[in-house]
Amino acid sequence: MKHLLFILAFITICIVSCGRDDDKTDVSHSGGVRDSVKHYPEDGRIMSDYYIQVFIDPDTIEVWQKEYYGLKPYIAVMFDGYQYDCKGWGGTEDYAIFKKHSDILGDSLFSGLLIPFSNRIIIGELMEINVVTIDDFDEEHKSGSSVSDIITFYGSSPVDYIKNGYKSTKEYSKDLPAGISYVYDLIKYNASSIGQEKVSYIDYYFFLCFDRLPSSPGTYTFEIEIKLSQKTLKNKVTMEF
Repeated sequence: MKHLLFILAFITICIVSCGRDDDKTDVSHSGGVRDSVKHYPEDGRIMSDYYIQVFIDPDTIEVWQKEYYGLKPYIAVMFDGYQYDCKGWGGTEDYAIFKKHSDILGDSLFSGLLIPFSNRIIIGELMEINVVTIDDFDEEHKSGSSVSDIITFYGSSPVDYIKNGYKSTKEYSKDLPAGISYVYDLIKYNASSIGQEKVSYIDYYFFLCFDRLPSSPGTYTFEIEIKLSQKTLKNKVTMEF
């Protein structure tokens, strides 16, 4: 009988110990990077010290037309490239690069719940945006000329948001073009003025909105050139007006 009670007690201790192991918050990943997070399987979020989950070193841009309920169409632009993430999946060298940029932003005290890899920004400073029309757009913008002066850039950056203790100190009007939203603090400029003020660590996804329509309805093609501090990226888009 005593042997039976001992065995039952031993099994109970093992079960309790296993349950406690499941609650540990320290998780080791590839590359020897240690990440103290606690998983919340009910919605996929994790507790993270970093607000920015991924830094992208862009090597390409995807561009396409977006239209929202018949309003003026606009261009969506998305950066793609090598990614450095807060989990260190690429190894210790990649994690060191992630940590370097996190330190520049002062991003290490967020301590909040986030969907993994949800906040992504690009490495580098945005120096210039040039949109060139391949077709005659209007009397002022013939084929081969830039139309950046009649385009508004809508993007976002977490730089000030993080510096202000993960709080926005800016207020924005609600007259943003329909269908456009921002992730962090909104950045809004005439596209031709980009580069006059420092714009860095922007979200990997932004919009270019035409301030006016072409002289005649039809199909128009544009070459998009994005100059960053470290490289220049190009692509073309065809739009229906």
